[in-house]
Amino acid sequence: MAPFKLLYDTWKEKRVPSPEIMQDTLLEGEAMSLEHRKECVELFMENAKFLGLLRTINGAQRLITIEHLIDEIDRIANGRSDVTSGATAFKKGADKRDWKKICFFIAPIGEADSEPRKHSDMIQLLIERALEREDLKVVRADGISDPGMIGSQIIEHLRKSALVIADLSFHNPNVFYELCFRHSLGLPTVHLIRSEDRVPFDVKDFRTIHINTADKYDLVAKLDTYRAEIANHARMALAAGVDGSNNPITSFSHHTLGEDANNN
Repeated sequence: MAPFKLLYDTWKEKRVPSPEIMQDTLLEGEAMSLEHRKECVELFMENAKFLGLLRTINGAQRLITIEHLIDEIDRIANGRSDVTSGATAFKKGADKRDWKKICFFIAPIGEADSEPRKHSDMIQLLIERALEREDLKVVRADGISDPGMIGSQIIEHLRKSALVIADLSFHNPNVFYELCFRHSLGLPTVHLIRSEDRVPFDVKDFRTIHINTADKYDLVAKLDTYRAEIANHARMALAAGVDGSNNPITSFSHHTLGEDANNN
């Protein structure tokens, strides 16, 4: 039962990732062979689907909580008509969102089953593990379930989230556009990138976490190191806050303001 509990606790109220990512979740539990991990994930997904815990919300599969399901059953049993759909339930949660508990993950998402998507899924899981002690919920653009324009919702997350972690891997233009907006606000931000990618000149002086994803053996061996590095960078960024944020845009602004003050 422990592996199933681990899968449930890890992915409840979240977008369900690829089977491979879920199998990796079990690496932190009991020692299991790859074949047993595959069987465990398949059985877990079949049972979750049978029980009605899997819901498709805005095109993405999510795992609702058992408490949510029981509440729905109770409402139906009592003849109440206000049973909420998964999307409505997530929206209600969003209306009460505590932005101090949100880490917005800017990432090269890509198409389903593409290399960028698989990479982002893996990195998101790594970040979630790293931020568990910080009590931060990691949100990615394709995980925003609120109705409305996705562009404006992304801007809202960039403006209000306590922390933003930007994955510069693949040199995705959307990532850099969103990162620039966050930098202009001078809010806590963490950069990371695949070791095989070059950090662009404009942000090369910003402290960046390099993750070797090309060698799977090296990646597995250094997972704890990467988690600790992400957690440490996140704590430093949050501790620095707005006044301590240092990036190319804020550095230029402070320098320019200083020159203007001296000239006046």
